[in-house]
Amino acid sequence: KVCSPTGAGGGGIQTSNGTLLVPGYHVDCNWMEFVESGRLGEREHSHIWRSDTHGKSWYLTPRFGPFTAEGTIVETFDGRLRYNFRVDCDGSGKDLLRPGWHGCAMNCSGGRWGSAAHCRRTAVSDTYGLSWTGFEDVPSLTDPGSKAGLVRWDAGKALVFVNDENDHGIRGRKNVSVKLSYDGRSWTRKAYIFMTPPSIDTTSGYATGQMLDSNTLG
Repeated sequence: KVCSPTGAGGGGIQTSNGTLLVPGYHVDCNWMEFVESGRLGEREHSHIWRSDTHGKSWYLTPRFGPFTAEGTIVETFDGRLRYNFRVDCDGSGKDLLRPGWHGCAMNCSGGRWGSAAHCRRTAVSDTYGLSWTGFEDVPSLTDPGSKAGLVRWDAGKALVFVNDENDHGIRGRKNVSVKLSYDGRSWTRKAYIFMTPPSIDTTSGYATGQMLDSNTLG
């Protein structure tokens, strides 16, 4: 049983075999106990609404990814799915609750554009979203803990990621950037859509993207 199931935003996808997938997340139903103890992130998990009947019926997949909230999903060019997560925990690991991946620690150092205290997390699926493996943090995707967008650019044979590139918490939602990847793990190029003046705490809010045509990102 889950409580407060919420769509992750940014839209769902239809895979090459016709499966419809809508990313989402929820909290466990005893979540108030964790709010009172300051540990709500521990009870957050991701899930997917899935339809194998072209939208006539839907079901919720098993949960995955503790500490994750708004995520985005894409089918990569090798036919697998890649999920990109917002992570709701202390990126420094100071509030570590459980060891390893199941805890709050993040490995966000050593990214292409420097070290970060907080970044995105990713995983892959070979079962059209029924199970997920390869959970890892992505140091080059600096993130304040916010909604982001991941879309497939077919003409460029690349994945496009859009988010607020900053790691200073939800008050640091600024510097909207676009990055490209050819494998979903490494990100080789970036450009800024909007750079926030240093004197302003936050201006961006949530960021996402969609391909408007074969070569135009909106």
